[in-house]
Amino acid sequence: MNYKNISLLLINILIVCETNAVFQTISKPGLYQLGENVTYSPTVPNDIIFQITASDVEFDLGDRFITQNSANTQTGLIAIQVASGLSNVVIKSSTNGSIQNIRGTGIQVLSNCSRIMIDNITTFSCEDRGIDFIGGDGVPITDSQIQNCGVIDCCRNATADTAISFESCNNLSLNNVIVDSNGLQNNVLTLIFMDNCNNGNFNNIFMRNNTSVSNITGLSLNATLNSTFNNCIVENSVATGGGSVAAGYSIVTFSNNNVFKNCQAIGLSSAGSCFGFTVNGCQNNLLENCLAIGMSTVNFMFGFDDETNVGTTFINCGAYRNTSNGPAYGFFIASTSQPSLIDCIANDQVSTGNVGIGFNLDTVSDSLMQNCIATRNTGTPVAGNSFGVLAVVNTNDVYVHNVASRNGTTPGNQFNGVAAGAVNTVLATAVNSAAIGSWTNLGIT
Repeated sequence: MNYKNISLLLINILIVCETNAVFQTISKPGLYQLGENVTYSPTVPNDIIFQITASDVEFDLGDRFITQNSANTQTGLIAIQVASGLSNVVIKSSTNGSIQNIRGTGIQVLSNCSRIMIDNITTFSCEDRGIDFIGGDGVPITDSQIQNCGVIDCCRNATADTAISFESCNNLSLNNVIVDSNGLQNNVLTLIFMDNCNNGNFNNIFMRNNTSVSNITGLSLNATLNSTFNNCIVENSVATGGGSVAAGYSIVTFSNNNVFKNCQAIGLSSAGSCFGFTVNGCQNNLLENCLAIGMSTVNFMFGFDDETNVGTTFINCGAYRNTSNGPAYGFFIASTSQPSLIDCIANDQVSTGNVGIGFNLDTVSDSLMQNCIATRNTGTPVAGNSFGVLAVVNTNDVYVHNVASRNGTTPGNQFNGVAAGAVNTVLATAVNSAAIGSWTNLGIT
């Protein structure tokens, strides 16, 4: 490739920047390669180091880095900005290039752009956002891709809110991305935020060891449609403030027809409440092979929380070993119609000061629960109100071949509220006996 080496331009810009607020503009199509490391000292807030204003540009950082002078205190700096209305822009590193120590945002893409690719770039210690796509109503960002990237140790400002943000983006692809060790001072932190986005495809996204003094969410969807998330992991998110919330996945406000496969919320903790997966105000979302495991909190614990939705489907999902001083729920389904739970497991939701419930399907209608298992869901000191399955009697509900065992303290704690005659409750010693006969649901004490 015939790259335009821009090291000489960078030397000139650094000299000028001693007295003027300037930035390097890439204003013509072509291939550009960073010839040396760039240390920039802005003289005003909200400056830009590199601004791309032309389509058909490939900007390769090579093994170089872009950074802000450590003694410089100007805020709001953007390391690389793609101007509005561009297409076919690639920002990449062919080896080990990075953006470091920016008192602002690493990479920003503005509205009405298309076919933008960010490849193999690490944004490290950006105080605000690592990557920020800002589309708008009628001027979305379309057909773009981020791959093999990392956002690490960013969002250190008290006002920083999101490590990676997508607003009004369609046909967006995100593959092999790490979001690690972000946050600390933040009041509210979302690791990946999607607002008004459609037809996204996210694969192999790892969000680990992120912290907030208040609420923290791994992947958050608002008004986002028809998107697929596969092999995403939110692990060890910590919300340290009193009454704070740690959530793995938040799907809210008309985020419809999305698919989550092989997604996990692992080891989340908070000084308030925890949600592995929460779905609220949406329709027809599918969660398959998803796990909420090893979470701990002070107040409310929800492995899977499904409220005021229509048609949420859980297939082969599991909530395991989640603990709380308050109520601990494996699956909490409320004010929802037509939920389906198939081949799901809720084991060891343990409350040290309230109730533990495997599946809470109170205040639902037209539900299907099939081939599900609930075991060892317990609470102290109110063990009598802990259940394997807590339901509401509804003639349109279907409960088929579910098993509840060793929940609470009595046979009645295995299934509660399931229609009379639908449960065969037996002693554990009789499980293998012919006395059981055919069964629809089986409660074992």
